Amino acid sequence: MSETANKASRVEFSRIEVGVLGNCRSQLKNISELAADIEERGLLQSLLVWHKRMKREPHVLPDGREVWDRYILIGGNRRYAAISKIREQDASAFETVPATLLSGNEDDALFAQIAENLQREDLTAVDLANAVYKLKGRGHTQSAIAKRLSKSQSFVSRLLKFRENASDALQRAVAKEELPFDTALALSELDERQQVRALDRFLEKRITSGSRAANDDAKRTAGRVVRPTTVSLRAHLSLLPPPTANPQSPAEVAHAVLRWALGQGEWPSSLPAPTDP
Repeated sequence: MSETANKASRVEFSRIEVGVLGNCRSQLKNISELAADIEERGLLQSLLVWHKRMKREPHVLPDGREVWDRYILIGGNRRYAAISKIREQDASAFETVPATLLSGNEDDALFAQIAENLQREDLTAVDLANAVYKLKGRGHTQSAIAKRLSKSQSFVSRLLKFRENASDALQRAVAKEELPFDTALALSELDERQQVRALDRFLEKRITSGSRAANDDAKRTAGRVVRPTTVSLRAHLSLLPPPTANPQSPAEVAHAVLRWALGQGEWPSSLPAPTDP
């Protein structure tokens, strides 16, 4: 891994290359609103750009210019799209833009792109899973990815498991926020045909019975244990007789402790007092 450094600069807008590294986010929203805001107040946040110096031969831009310094967009795709929209009406606007230049190699640029997009509210789990999967494909281990992104290894592992196992139908449903990521991750353990059937069942049950029931049903379909809610525990306890004053059997002890935890009884006198209520 190479050393990286950032520095503030201004870059000719037409020199900035987009899409070379892809874009973490699959959709860019509210571009017209952002363009209007930038026209009124200016570009308040600089673009994040990978400054790549060519060594053996120059790079040819789409307009035919040969350059030895490339400026590849890493972060700020919405801002770039908004400025492009402004320049469609006024080509003289924003001829240069403030940019933070990142040195280093392509992997450094990819990690910086993901880290920058992690701060965006509209980054979907599917977008992030695709980005992490790309890093794995470049030879990075889960632990290395987690360390560079300041995330836990289990966080990265879950994203990779989803990306590798989830069907296109599940991924689309998560991207559209029709299916929670945790539920989709559970369903991804099924084969592809079962995933599609389970998704259809989830969407139907969500309409008829609500989101909680649909999620619980989907996780049961995937073989996951669904933890009972406090409300359901209280409902079940109401059907049981009060525990004896001195419970002895494991079932009686568990019953008494559960009632105590839910505020419906005293701590069993036959047990040592809890050190952490």
